[in-house]
Amino acid sequence: MISISDNAVASSSADRSTAVADDLLRRGERQKAFLAYRDVLAVHPDHPQALLGTALILSLSGNHRQSYRFTRAALASAPDMPGAWHLLSTLGVAMIDPRAVAQAAWRAVAIDSNFAAGHINLGKALIALYETNPDLPGVFALHEKGLAALDRALRLDPDCLGYSYMAALHAAAGNPETTRTLYDEHFRRTGLLTETVVPGGFRIIPREVTRAIGNLALIDFYIKMLLLGWRPPHTVKAIAPPGKVANMHYLRCWRRYLIVIDDPKEIAEVEPHYRRGDCGIGGLVVQGRTRLFPEAAAAAQVQWEAERRPPLLDLDEEDAVRGEAVLREMGLGANDWFVGLHVRESGFHRDIGRNSPMVYRNASIDRFGPAIEAIAKRGGWVIRMGDPSMTPLGSHERVIDYAVGPRKSEWMDVFLCARGRFFLGSASGMHMVPATFGVPCAIANAAPMGSRPVFAADIFIPKLYWSKLEGRYLGFVESTAPPLGHAAHAGLFETRGVELVENTPEEIEGLVAEMLDRLDGSAGYSAEDEMLQARFRAETAPFSAWGTNSRIGRDFLRFHAALLESRQ
Repeated sequence: MISISDNAVASSSADRSTAVADDLLRRGERQKAFLAYRDVLAVHPDHPQALLGTALILSLSGNHRQSYRFTRAALASAPDMPGAWHLLSTLGVAMIDPRAVAQAAWRAVAIDSNFAAGHINLGKALIALYETNPDLPGVFALHEKGLAALDRALRLDPDCLGYSYMAALHAAAGNPETTRTLYDEHFRRTGLLTETVVPGGFRIIPREVTRAIGNLALIDFYIKMLLLGWRPPHTVKAIAPPGKVANMHYLRCWRRYLIVIDDPKEIAEVEPHYRRGDCGIGGLVVQGRTRLFPEAAAAAQVQWEAERRPPLLDLDEEDAVRGEAVLREMGLGANDWFVGLHVRESGFHRDIGRNSPMVYRNASIDRFGPAIEAIAKRGGWVIRMGDPSMTPLGSHERVIDYAVGPRKSEWMDVFLCARGRFFLGSASGMHMVPATFGVPCAIANAAPMGSRPVFAADIFIPKLYWSKLEGRYLGFVESTAPPLGHAAHAGLFETRGVELVENTPEEIEGLVAEMLDRLDGSAGYSAEDEMLQARFRAETAPFSAWGTNSRIGRDFLRFHAALLESRQ
């Protein structure tokens, strides 16, 4: 029989052997470490550190199920090991089980609140749980707790997370100033703030831009900043994986300004050179300082218009000819004009397997009836755009439901955006495209309030924010200020008891009438109208990253003037 003193000696020897194995593992000598841990476990099969070390090696080798078994054994022996709970949460990530990750990571940080890695796993798991079903009532609380956990990790260890990653999360949570600070730190660390020569001579437009039609239209602003001399001279290369680009025909319209990389082999060679801050959709270094992309885009457009520069894109002659031929097939005469119409719905996102957290940007097509009639009475046609999942339009002799018809194609989408008299849209990416061809846009149901078109020719009317807690509409300043003015998650409004209210049919009709009057040269703006516009711009400017080049609808602002701050 082994005496108590013998046990103490054996335990001390096992601890020393485990420490040697730990050191081998730190030096990357996995096989030697694995054998050393095995020798300890042969004598002490419940030694927690040896079990955990073995589990870690198995995890690093990709044997997640065996690693899970050894980690559980380590916790059975020592339930308060934060490292074991952290590994268990990491294994949950590998096995795509965010609930298990969250539970294990929570135990890790409960035992050691200063364990940065545990906060990272907890934060990412909670956000993943939210993203699984972002439209469930109350689920946004998981996102908020997850972001708080990641913020805690970054405070504990400034090098534990990417600053651009955290900036993107804060941008979606409606925190523009925190977003700017995080991007600024990222650009400082990567040298982008002081860069005067671009490494390799090129910058990359990544997949996140080319995979969505609205993001593709943002190329307009990258190129304008470059042509204005606001960024160091460079070539622009767009990553365009076959079958993964929102509209390849539209991307190719930009070929005079950039190189489209669509060969898989070439993509593999070029893509690793992408750096956050190249041409993404978050932060940029412009004229030597950090700016959020929306405000940089607004500033670029102000300067572009001040210099009276023309739109960057023109319709290809071949596209123009065949597009006109399709219009004839659809019933339009040679002298007829049309308006492209797009109202955002959820069908597209469901069809591509995503639950959209931005359902608050959707709107009802049936509220556009009077506006459609107004266009028809002026002699125009309406061509509804979108995808086949759209709610069918009612019959009208001057309305074409192109979205669900047989003539829909990528090139025809571009033609309709480029050749309409104006574009009638909503808070969707599609409304960004016409402006790149110089076509003015009338945007109804703009949301969130901090986002608005930046072109001087555009007019918008926003969704109003109804406070269910206070029983009133929030003022324009309240609605534009963070986080409500910049939210990218419907749950953020829900947790604050705010409901976004769609524009009425009469408000949309007034928007269209104003646009038609402007195009006809008959729009009348009184001194009071201009005073209201100036107040709206001045009051919301501190919070609106999108700038205020465009006008808020005249009739809409008259009717809702009480939502401006009072002035003595």
